[in-house]
Amino acid sequence: MTRIGRLVALLAAILFASVPARAQGEISGFGGLASLSPGSPHGGVFGAKAGIWIAQHLQLFGEYSRVPLDPSYYLTYMQGALARIDYTRRYDLVGGGLLIRFLADRKVQPFVVIPHVAAARYTLSKNLTGNSNQTDLAVGAGGGVRLYCGENWGIQPEYRAEGFVNPSDLLGRSFGGHILTAGLFLQFGGK
Repeated sequence: MTRIGRLVALLAAILFASVPARAQGEISGFGGLASLSPGSPHGGVFGAKAGIWIAQHLQLFGEYSRVPLDPSYYLTYMQGALARIDYTRRYDLVGGGLLIRFLADRKVQPFVVIPHVAAARYTLSKNLTGNSNQTDLAVGAGGGVRLYCGENWGIQPEYRAEGFVNPSDLLGRSFGGHILTAGLFLQFGGK
């Protein structure tokens, strides 16, 4: 685990340990689409979240998500001959944030996520030259709606904009991102 990953895990443990025992927990899984800036590929996104409601309208959550990007290739000269370099790319994000919901006593609850902070690890795997990695800090915000289908579970569509503190991938392109997901959530202890 990288230094940033260990720091995020330590901060999450400290925050979760300081929450009162009566707090309600929640887990969720999600999937969707990630759209990067023009000229960059689009890909799917999937992940999982765990959170604790520290107040009626306030949830502290931790999250892992992966954004696999479309495989591609480029041509280059290696040892005097033209070679095709095939590569795959992906982002792994580990982080968390604060979810603020409105109308907490209703079946339909709009919410915002501010801020969302994550350690973003970009991996570029090439068939002839091996792997390259870059870790960056992603900061974002977003929102959506929680749709309760039962007493303790429901569907949560969400939009999030992510920006990167050092916005450049290993191929030299810069970007920010837009992520659209939908998933199921399950609360422990009621709404």
